[in-house]
Amino acid sequence: VQPGGMDGRYICQWDRDSVNDADFVKIDLLALGALSQMQEALQLIEEHSGEFIDLSRIRFDDMDVYKTIHQADTIGIFQIESAAQMQTVVRLQPVTLQEMAYQVAAVRPGVGINYGISQFIERYRGRVDWDYDHPLEEHALRRTKGVILYQDQVNELAVSVAGFRYKDGDELRRAFSRKNNDRLLRAYWDKFRQGAAEKGVTKEVARKIFRKFSGQYMFPESHAYAFGITAYQMSWLKF
Repeated sequence: VQPGGMDGRYICQWDRDSVNDADFVKIDLLALGALSQMQEALQLIEEHSGEFIDLSRIRFDDMDVYKTIHQADTIGIFQIESAAQMQTVVRLQPVTLQEMAYQVAAVRPGVGINYGISQFIERYRGRVDWDYDHPLEEHALRRTKGVILYQDQVNELAVSVAGFRYKDGDELRRAFSRKNNDRLLRAYWDKFRQGAAEKGVTKEVARKIFRKFSGQYMFPESHAYAFGITAYQMSWLKF
């Protein structure tokens, strides 16, 4: 660890996994240009109309705003302006902040592996019959119709299906995102299989559930909510 070019900043030559192994606290600080754009828009509105707007107090159930989102009129809107997001938002048709969080979380590489966006939308809209691979999945996956959308759900499944402690469940989730992780995952699979067996889960079903964890990248649920709210606020300003 050495001082960086800016006062109070430090640089570590280790990679992310080594930093975590050494129990350093790693915090990702993201600069969002969208927040500056929103602030500038609010200032211009106040300058030209005299109206002060507090975006935390706007209506979050304005169907006119949601209709613009449903039409994929999302150019310039944080998180939902990509081609993949536009295609998904037309099909999902969110009308609540909960569904905005689903929208943001669904277009992530990890969800594509775990049944995929299409499967989630079909299940969520009640167009297909589905069931859990095991009843112990229900606590973690009820709200997302049996599909893993959020990082948190990996932790929850490890606890409910295999009896992991919450700390161990979080370490299992992190193991899937590490590079060169084959040996580590084999050790976690043995632990998961044994814990699941103690809860009456067969090896075949345990393996099927364990494979769902192999998503490359997913959002935490809190992250998806925060981004979903920002996307709605920008859509409200645009409307």
